[in-house]
Amino acid sequence: MSKTGISSQRIKEMTTRESLIFAQARPKCRKASEDADKVLMWGVPMAWQAGIEGPFSLFIESGKGNRVTDIDGHEYLDFSMGVYASLSHAHPDYVTPMKDAMDKGIQHQTPSCIAIDVANELNKKLGNFRWNFSLNGTDANRWAIRLARHITKRPKVLIPNFAYHGTVEEVQVVHDDKGEISYYESDVGTPPAIAGERTRIVEYNDLEGLERELAHGDVAVVMMEPAMTNIGLALPEPGYLEGVRKLTRKYGSLWLIDETHTMWSGPAGLTGRWGLEPDIWTAGKTIGGGMPAGVYGFREEYAEQISEQLKHSGEGLVGISGTFSGGMLSLTGIYHNLTKMFTEENFNRIEELGARATDGLATVISEFELPWHAGPQLGARVTYHFTPEPCRSMTYYVNEVHDDDLTYLMNLYMLNRGVMCMAFNNCWLVSPSATDHDIDIAVGVFRNCCKELLD
Repeated sequence: MSKTGISSQRIKEMTTRESLIFAQARPKCRKASEDADKVLMWGVPMAWQAGIEGPFSLFIESGKGNRVTDIDGHEYLDFSMGVYASLSHAHPDYVTPMKDAMDKGIQHQTPSCIAIDVANELNKKLGNFRWNFSLNGTDANRWAIRLARHITKRPKVLIPNFAYHGTVEEVQVVHDDKGEISYYESDVGTPPAIAGERTRIVEYNDLEGLERELAHGDVAVVMMEPAMTNIGLALPEPGYLEGVRKLTRKYGSLWLIDETHTMWSGPAGLTGRWGLEPDIWTAGKTIGGGMPAGVYGFREEYAEQISEQLKHSGEGLVGISGTFSGGMLSLTGIYHNLTKMFTEENFNRIEELGARATDGLATVISEFELPWHAGPQLGARVTYHFTPEPCRSMTYYVNEVHDDDLTYLMNLYMLNRGVMCMAFNNCWLVSPSATDHDIDIAVGVFRNCCKELLD
């Protein structure tokens, strides 16, 4: 018996069975995967999509509300929502203005007034920042780091261990078995610099470690999610984020909060929900409501400093830009997502549905006396993990909790029964388009899976 309470042999047997069920029910998806293998690297448009659902890729035909349909005609309750992309597929309040914006031209050389509207809306939710835009969270973080280095004249970025902030070279590092900074094994290409030359790493929730690293005086920016979410879930202990804020000010480092994964927590993300005061704020994914979009903002005093030091030379600034960043279509997506989808009404409904899902998962876990826990709920994010207690750090989750084989099997089992969950971790994302009945269906499938795992 493994630490998850499930026999590895049972996981293997059920995975074999569920893979066969998946394959037999989806001949068109199999054919599409075979065709894709001939023309796409790894047979998918993006490398991370390879092998996440089953023995071959699931190809989606359409999505509406909280449901998607594959090319074989199977409909799924979508608890992945395009991996944080939107609160609801093809919602008319979002899609209609996007269509209108396309009629005005997708891209222009000079700004559109929608940029001012977006910045004002962000400030209503988050406070007094000045904003710039990208097409994804990675670029928002990359450019924010470069500007932070410019302001502070310092070389290093500090992150919690096992943080993820996109494919930014400085943060694709972890502590290895010797406690030294190393690149991820899956990092692609020759590293541009020695691991650790531009990065310091501490454990999440460790203020003593944070102060020790900041005391070197070479950290330009402390970069973190307010709650670590990329693999599992680790919440800040009482006083931790307040301590981060005090220490960064004490040692002259900027504090960057990345809400690419946590904007699902409320209309203003966790920054608004918890009253946080970062110097820099970034987001991608959900911020655009489905359109490629990213944002990064600096507090007024730092924005003024940047503007004064980097006056426009007539040739632009090298290293922080992109032709399509801040285009009308992308910004229209952000604006109508923030004003029409990220509403108090929608998030009140999300909280109700998420609580129903969390309670349902917890009841199943208790019924079968599994050494797991459900929750805590974080807005639309509903989680269950293979440990009795919540994790204090992502290092503990990665080393002691996560089970790739069991996670893969449970997601495949649910997919075969019409429920699509997040592929990478034990996480459901709840849409305001869902119903109580949808939640009950998903919990019921989860229960059946747990029962079969223990047979």
